[in-house]
Amino acid sequence: MHNSETTAHLPSWRDGAFLTTEAAGQIIGCSAGNVRDLVVFGILKAVRNSPGGRLLVTVESVAAYIADAQLVDPASLAPARKSRKRARRKSPSIGAAQPAMRHLRLVVNNDHASP
Repeated sequence: MHNSETTAHLPSWRDGAFLTTEAAGQIIGCSAGNVRDLVVFGILKAVRNSPGGRLLVTVESVAAYIADAQLVDPASLAPARKSRKRARRKSPSIGAAQPAMRHLRLVVNNDHASP
């Protein structure tokens, strides 16, 4: 249970300069991998804390990403499909007809002339 008394001592994510990809993902609601993709596409900005080191995303770019987010028009969403229960497959009984197996054969010609 969080209230203002228990979280008052915790700094806001906006107080720092950088976030890890994991933290940025938690803030914007996606995975760390998606955050890296957003950096690759130039949507978020990031630095490395050393050559080949950890990728750190700028707080400024995460805040701008959130500020630029557009609300979704509910009318543009397709209605949710009703879930269908998947029929359980019965395991074939002994002696039941099995589908014909198709086998592929790889043929390699190692008899090539050298130039």
